Amino acid sequence: GSAFTANQAYVISTEAGNLTHEAASTLGLTGSVDVNVNAAGLFDVDAGDVEIDATAGVSIDAAAASNLSVSAGGLTILSTGDAASFTVESDTAGEDLTIEQTGANDSGVLIQAAGTGADAIKLNASGGGIDVDSAGAITIDSTGGAGGGKISIETDDTDNGIEIGVDTDNVPISIGATTSEVT
Repeated sequence: GSAFTANQAYVISTEAGNLTHEAASTLGLTGSVDVNVNAAGLFDVDAGDVEIDATAGVSIDAAAASNLSVSAGGLTILSTGDAASFTVESDTAGEDLTIEQTGANDSGVLIQAAGTGADAIKLNASGGGIDVDSAGAITIDSTGGAGGGKISIETDDTDNGIEIGVDTDNVPISIGATTSEVT
């Protein structure tokens, strides 16, 4: 094996070819250590498990398209004690953010909030519309809480108002029930 003396600087480099560390146990770096990997090509880590623990922030910056793929098991991203965001900064048309569940199974996309405010889940399209398409029924239930269970549909469009209708003739629209009052 090789040993390095403390309190000295070391540079390990290759002019051509690969630098490989193989060990049956652990490669450990302890103390106040900065590790800089500058590679013009590929930096490849293959391991049974990869664990990164930091007492401060972790930043991963990429200058090209990137991919995180989990081929088995689940993926959890957790932010504790502060607000979080996932943002796509668009600079041209068609740069959409897609949240998608694939595979024709009884699975879905669940957006859930334990927040107690009137806007615990908020959809806000500040420059365009909201388009909802469904191959099945659309159900909106309100069981009380903030707002007392009221469902409100409002518009500032004084010309078109609120339109409830279907594209096919002779399809009934039911509002209320036999014990409800429509005003």
